[in-house]
Amino acid sequence: MGLAYASFGQPARSFGNLSGGVGWSTTKIPVAIAAVTQAGGHPSQATLGQMRLAITESDNNAAMALWAGLGSPTTAAARTQAVLRLGGDTTTVVPSQVLRPGYTPFGQSNWSLTAQATFAASLPCMANTSQVLDLMGQITSSQRWGIGTLANTVAFKGGWGPGTDGAYLVRQMAVVHLGDGTRIGLALAARPADGSFETGISDLNALAGWVAANIRSGGTNRC
Repeated sequence: MGLAYASFGQPARSFGNLSGGVGWSTTKIPVAIAAVTQAGGHPSQATLGQMRLAITESDNNAAMALWAGLGSPTTAAARTQAVLRLGGDTTTVVPSQVLRPGYTPFGQSNWSLTAQATFAASLPCMANTSQVLDLMGQITSSQRWGIGTLANTVAFKGGWGPGTDGAYLVRQMAVVHLGDGTRIGLALAARPADGSFETGISDLNALAGWVAANIRSGGTNRC
C-alpha cells in the first residue's frame, strides 16, 4: 500500500511501500479536462454527457469517446499530457497507443502517487476544471469506497484493474479538506497480497481512515 499528499505549490509527501503504477481510470480526469480545454471551456452537451459517464460511473466507452474527440492518438496523448504538466506533474508520460489489448491507452499511463497528489492539489487552481471537479463530487454510490467514505472529501476518482499477472491494483485520487479547513491533493493505492479487487477496496478503506486520523493540517486554500 502507499499514499501521497500535497498542498498546492508544495512538494508531495509519501508513505508506504507502493509508489505508484498504471493510472487505470484515474487518468480519465486529465482526459476530461483536455476535452473541456479543447472546447474553450464550453463543452457541448454531448461532451458533457460523455464526461458525466466517464467520471461518475467510470464508463470506458464514454472516456474513449472523449479521447477520440481530442484528435489523432498522438494529439490526444499530447493534449492529455499537457493537462498533467499544467497541474504540476512534470514526469508522467501518456501513451498514444494501446499498450495492452482490451484496455485504454491513457489508462496504462504509469502515474506515481506523488505526481498524482501534486496534480490533484492543483485541480482547484487550474483553468477548465470546475465542471470536472463537480462531477468528481457525484461518483456513483457503488464506487464510493476509500477516499469516498471521508466526510471531508470534495472530489475524487478511483481506478482499478489487473496487472499482467492478474493481480489487481486499486487506486484513487482526490481533493480533500483537512480538519483545519485547508486543502490537499491525495492519492492512495493498494496492490493486495491476494490480488483481489475486494481486498484492494478494503485496503483503501483502511488507508482513508489513516488519513482522516493522522493528516490534519499543513494544506492551503490559496492558489
